[in-house]
Amino acid sequence: YQGQGYMQEAVSEVLAYGFSVIGLDGIRALTRMENERSVRLLLKNGFIPHEDAKADENESAYFLSRKRWAERR
Repeated sequence: YQGQGYMQEAVSEVLAYGFSVIGLDGIRALTRMENERSVRLLLKNGFIPHEDAKADENESAYFLSRKRWAERR
């Protein structure tokens, strides 16, 4: 099912729920550095690299603020 847009749809719904319903100020995402599709998905949805939040040397951290999310909608 790769490449059919299911993850984009899921991420959009999770972001809307997190920011609109729960009222989160920001969302942090961690992904394996070699997982290029996940990195592209996060960047496409407005996440920015967040160096201070790395979990370990094999992961990349990304962050999206509510303000940035709202501006992109």
